[in-house]
Amino acid sequence: MCLDIAEGAVDTAENRLSEVVRLADDLRAAAAILRGTLAFHGGRFSDALTIFADVWDSPTAPLDRRAMAAVGLVAVTTFGRPAPSAAGVARLWMDRAGEALDRVREPLARRAVGALLDKLDAYFKSGPSGAIGMEHVQAWLSNNPSLLAGFTGVLNGPGRHR
Repeated sequence: MCLDIAEGAVDTAENRLSEVVRLADDLRAAAAILRGTLAFHGGRFSDALTIFADVWDSPTAPLDRRAMAAVGLVAVTTFGRPAPSAAGVARLWMDRAGEALDRVREPLARRAVGALLDKLDAYFKSGPSGAIGMEHVQAWLSNNPSLLAGFTGVLNGPGRHR
């Protein structure tokens, strides 16, 4: 950027700076989602809720990160500490994740988030005592490399989230 400015290529420098800012926003959201995932797996459900909600509410977080944050909120609401309205709140976050996902253009991110939503939706439809039990969903969420990549952004690579 400094070289661009020195050469009088201000527009090029501005474009490069915009890309750096966008990448920083993406990395910040990805790191937060990973932090939320660690909090969830560590049983720190209120921390996980706060972290995922912060990513969801961030106006600079890319859509795929926001969708993943909503999925994290579904997981925490569903598998965290029991609450009277958990099923309704989880369904609300499922809907929000789906709405955000509908606007994600990058195919690998769409598949990773979509696979998570499909699995969680099947869990809700089967009911807590149905064929898809909580332990199965939790194991699947924690042991599936492509879904972990969806949380961390490994599949997408830098610069491919909007």
